[in-house]
Order: sequence, then C-alpha cells, then structure tokens
Amino acid sequence: MPDQRRRAALASIGTAAVTALAGCNSTSNNSENGDTTAATNTSTSTQSSNADVFEAVEPTTGSLPTENEEGAVLDVALTDTSISAVTLRNSNGSEVARRELATGTATQLPLTGLKAGAFDVVAVKNGNVVGEQSITLERSFEVDNITLAKSSGVGSDKQVTDKIALELSNTGDLPTQIEVLRVEGDVPNPTPPRFERPRISGRATAEFNPGESMTVTSRGSPLTGDSDELCTGESRSADIVLETAHEHAATVTLDFTLFGSQVQSVGSVGCQKSSIQNWTVSES
Repeated sequence: MPDQRRRAALASIGTAAVTALAGCNSTSNNSENGDTTAATNTSTSTQSSNADVFEAVEPTTGSLPTENEEGAVLDVALTDTSISAVTLRNSNGSEVARRELATGTATQLPLTGLKAGAFDVVAVKNGNVVGEQSITLERSFEVDNITLAKSSGVGSDKQVTDKIALELSNTGDLPTQIEVLRVEGDVPNPTPPRFERPRISGRATAEFNPGESMTVTSRGSPLTGDSDELCTGESRSADIVLETAHEHAATVTLDFTLFGSQVQSVGSVGCQKSSIQNWTVSES
C-alpha cells in the first residue's frame, strides 16, 4: 500500500484564555486573520536578548488538562531568582499573559486561545525589563492514518462499511480544535450540514493539545446509499474536509473501493468489504 503518511498543518485560534489578557489577537507575518499554514512539522524557534536571564522557554506537550489545570502552557525557567514577573507579549507589544514570581525561578504562561505567530517572553525585575526572548508558536496537525469504519447491519450478523475515521496528531505548539469533518465527492451519501461536526470518543470537544493524538469519525453514513450497484469494486474518490475552529481547512483526497455482499443498514444499504488505495492531504 502506498505511503499514507500525509501532513496538513493548519493554523487556527481558540477562544480567549482564562488567564490571558484582552487584545491578544494581533500577530505579525501571518495571514489576514493571524493564522499560518505549513506542509511539514513545525518547531518552536527563538532569538534572545539578555539570554542569560532565561534558562529554557518551551511549550508543553501531552494530554489535555484536568478540570483544575490550565490548557497548553509555555514553560519558562530563569537563571535569576530576583525576577519578579514573566509576561508574554504579542507582536504589537500587547501583554497577553503574565505570571508574578514570589519565589523560585520557574513558571508557566497560558497558551490556550492565542493566535499562531511571534511573541516575546519578557522578564521583569522591580518594574523594569531585564530580559527578552522571542518565540514563534505554530498551530498544526498531521493526518496519521485513515480507516473505513464498520457498523452492524440490520437483521444480519454482517458488518457494513459506513463511516470514515481519521487519526490525527497535534504537531504544533498550540491547541487545535476540529470543528468540521465533511465527506464530499464520489460517495453514496455526502455529509449533510447537520452532520458536519465530527464524532469523537473519550473527550468533550474535538480539541487536542500539542503532542496529543485523537481520532475523529464522520457522522451519518457517507459510505452507504440506496443503489443496487454500490458494491461493484470500482475505484471511488472522496474529499474529506477538515476545518478548525476558525475555518482554516485541509482536504484529504481518499481513493477507495466498496465491494463484497450488500448489507442492509439503517435506512440504506452498504457493502460488507472495502479497501483504501491511497490518500493525500492538501491545504484548502
């Protein structure tokens, strides 16, 4: 089977973070709404001024937090115990997050709700800026795998191929939320608007943090229909549109076949067997 590891790096913004300050949605070197796109993995890049103040500045990766924890954060480690505060400023110079330091040399700045783009991490001592470090935060995800999901047929012990499932991983620095999963093209039953929100399991929303993986599944039954010639084994091509919370999108072009016995599904018929020939991902 052809290499099916294709990437789509999307940028989107979320809602305002609980601890972020107002006016945090302006960034530079981005598209009109402040987001960026790329076709490869992204990594945090930094340039520093008075770099001896900062020991490390790195976004966290991993699972979403519990109810009492923050979302994605920027870990900041300092070399100076007398630093009184650390702030995060966007490219306009507006402060979007702040942490006061009573003791210690480590803190975390919230990243949830920020647009992708360039920021400055600023160390403050007695009201004066004593160190700055620039950081670029990207929002992106990768399509790792696609499967054609099956459900039980009606009045039969046979399985019917009816849905499409995509395994995604967050390869950026910021949380990403998938708002739309729409199946179009040469499919028996294209996704209607009321079924565009993806089906997920084990979480409240289709949002996942940097370093985290998630599976999203199409709602409805795009691979079932009412035709007697559905399971012919002929090659088909579907377009799977993924949109983030702020309408940036990627399209997965999926080449597949439906064959085998025809099985009765809920309100339609489907095929017992299926196969995937190839898939590619492109920005749209």
